[in-house]
Amino acid sequence: MVWTEKDTRAYIAEIRFLQSKINSLQKFSETNPEPSIEQVITILRNSQDKLYNSLATHGITPEDAYRIISEAGDRQLVKDIIRLQTAKNDVEKQLAEPALSPEKRQFLEQSYAEISQTHKSAWDEVRNSPNRAELINKVEQAQTKELSKDRTHEKDRDPIRTH
Repeated sequence: MVWTEKDTRAYIAEIRFLQSKINSLQKFSETNPEPSIEQVITILRNSQDKLYNSLATHGITPEDAYRIISEAGDRQLVKDIIRLQTAKNDVEKQLAEPALSPEKRQFLEQSYAEISQTHKSAWDEVRNSPNRAELINKVEQAQTKELSKDRTHEKDRDPIRTH
């Protein structure tokens, strides 16, 4: 079997997925200690070890794996920040409507608070990252791209232009 970059990335994506599950289970286990949860964590760690060994047998070093994991994590973080910013903007627009029912306003305000907290957490992750400057640059580029996309859509919608 020929080993490709796609195979490497698939294995590493699986390793990241397993790690996120392990982290979630560990947090849950702190509040509800259960032997079965510890067994699942052990099984997931063994699966991760097997994946790392498979990568190693195909010449992928831990540094290569870390680089790919970091790149994927950075891309996901930038994507999350843009998605959260868009969601915040959408909720702000909805909250600006004067004819909202009190229930709808309360729901939107709660949603806005949750989205804002998640957005702040994502930015905290950027600020605490060792490659903070690069991540900020990527977020700015993505925002610029989103802004130009929005302007293009607005231009397409306005058939009558003044000169």
